[in-house]
Amino acid sequence: MSGSVFSGVSGIKPRGDFSYIGPGNYLLNIEEFKTSKDRKGIGTVFFRLRIVDVIDPTLCVRANMLPHRVGETLSWLWKMDGDMSLPAIKRALMTLTGVNEEKITEEFCEQCASAAQPLAGMFVTYEGKQITTKKSISITDRRFIRRVGKLELQGNPQWAKACQELKLSFDNADDS
Repeated sequence: MSGSVFSGVSGIKPRGDFSYIGPGNYLLNIEEFKTSKDRKGIGTVFFRLRIVDVIDPTLCVRANMLPHRVGETLSWLWKMDGDMSLPAIKRALMTLTGVNEEKITEEFCEQCASAAQPLAGMFVTYEGKQITTKKSISITDRRFIRRVGKLELQGNPQWAKACQELKLSFDNADDS
């Protein structure tokens, strides 16, 4: 059909087999922290995360969204062409690693995103709040709140059960 809005669909690959983490309070397991480039060559940095527990769905309800499901795998992605990417990544890595601001260097970030994947397997609480910018654009302010240790995971029956059902290891969880 000439002039169709779907012209060219036959020759392309489908996309959209991923989801981004949104509003809510969750217990997460970090599956990976990596860098890549998008199709335009812009650098991207992302966490692949697994939902272990929905701690509180209130922020989802306020944003008129359903909470993510336990076991769901999601991404938290930054395009590196924005001015808020590096500060958000620095804040996330400070929370995950416990190091101070001065130690978060380019080399430190590269090490965290390396093939060794030192952040993989960590457990962390997360909060995402839906906010409206001065330009009336709705965005999600995302942040890791704190790492969760092995003893806390084992001491919380709901979290321990979820970890067992999801076959998650405590090997990279703090001993606290």
